[in-house]
Amino acid sequence: MIDAVQRGINRPGAMEREIKGISSKVLSERLKKLTLFKVLERQEYPEIPPRVEYALTARGQKLVSLIDAINRLAKDW
Repeated sequence: MIDAVQRGINRPGAMEREIKGISSKVLSERLKKLTLFKVLERQEYPEIPPRVEYALTARGQKLVSLIDAINRLAKDW
């Protein structure tokens, strides 16, 4: 999910299509937790139909940097 948001996939429906095998219920729960932990921020738009988008916070960007570093280390090993 964090990777999807980093790549610009910021709407829940698009994330559900991108992340194979995830149900909308599990996606919703994880997005709520990541928002609670301040890794993602949720932006609601007062439109009809309603639109919601997610973005990385500063904390989320630091987490992405750490994940990238771990992935580079894993490739080197």
